[in-house]
Amino acid sequence: KGVGIDSVSVDALDSTDFPAHHALLGHTRLIIENLTGLKSLVDRQFQLFLFPLKIEQADGAPVRAVALTEDV
Repeated sequence: KGVGIDSVSVDALDSTDFPAHHALLGHTRLIIENLTGLKSLVDRQFQLFLFPLKIEQADGAPVRAVALTEDV
């Protein structure tokens, strides 16, 4: 469970305390930023697959995000 967004951050760009990051991560929710093509998923059922790069001792990583829809 988490939040996906089509911008660079769930927080304001000038944020220094990152309240949305802390709130989401504090409830063990994923944050997926910089997504594209979200308009094509509005009002549709889909499965979301996230394939992250394996980066040791990192608190995040780039992912390849893939949405699988029923009507493909």
